Amino acid sequence: MSHPIHVLHVEDNPEFASMTETWVERRSEAIRITREASPTEALDRLGDHQPDCIVSDYQMPGMTGVELLSAVRESHPDLPFILFTSESVEDVADDALDAGVTDYLQKDTGTEQYGLLANRIEHAVARRRAETGYRQLLKTTPTPVVVADPDAGTVVDTNDLFADLVGETRDELLDTPLAELLDEPASDGIEARLQAVADGESHTEEWQVDDSAGDAHSVALEPAEIDGRMQVVGFVDVN
Repeated sequence: MSHPIHVLHVEDNPEFASMTETWVERRSEAIRITREASPTEALDRLGDHQPDCIVSDYQMPGMTGVELLSAVRESHPDLPFILFTSESVEDVADDALDAGVTDYLQKDTGTEQYGLLANRIEHAVARRRAETGYRQLLKTTPTPVVVADPDAGTVVDTNDLFADLVGETRDELLDTPLAELLDEPASDGIEARLQAVADGESHTEEWQVDDSAGDAHSVALEPAEIDGRMQVVGFVDVN
């Protein structure tokens, strides 16, 4: 059996909530659903037990699903949150995206919708777990690491070891063109080179970065999916 996925379903229609629980759990052996009938009760539960994902209706007494989402984001900015609503997606999409929704799905007739919802839940949770693993790796790895956007050619993340190596803070490095940190000739056509790495090609032999003392270190670049898109991760050899 897959690692369990604990879902908090916020739905004021008890019949529909029961139907959703039955069919989603039937479609996915990993998903376990806990139901709450109101956003207030959901927020109270969230204070004691954090689920892996929240699935919420939109139109509910006292608070809409988007208002619930905004409240959740204050304390849980990365928790997967899926709107499952009878409202037209076009009517709620802008507000939901602004509030930080993970995904949204319009309610339909028939049981196919529950299989689709189960897939959306599994994908959202898998992505979040992968990103959490990446953050932990970045924090605990003994190697200086820099992450670059292959499209923009800029730094999007580093660990403290990399920042210390080049004599900058992490915040100072964010959005810095990676070419400014690399020795020539690696910086020539860097966007195309980064995109080639993101596409699975290897260019590790040509990449070097200077530390704060002016010494060069080789950088091994690898593609990685982070936050739902391909990035390039550089591991610096300090030996």
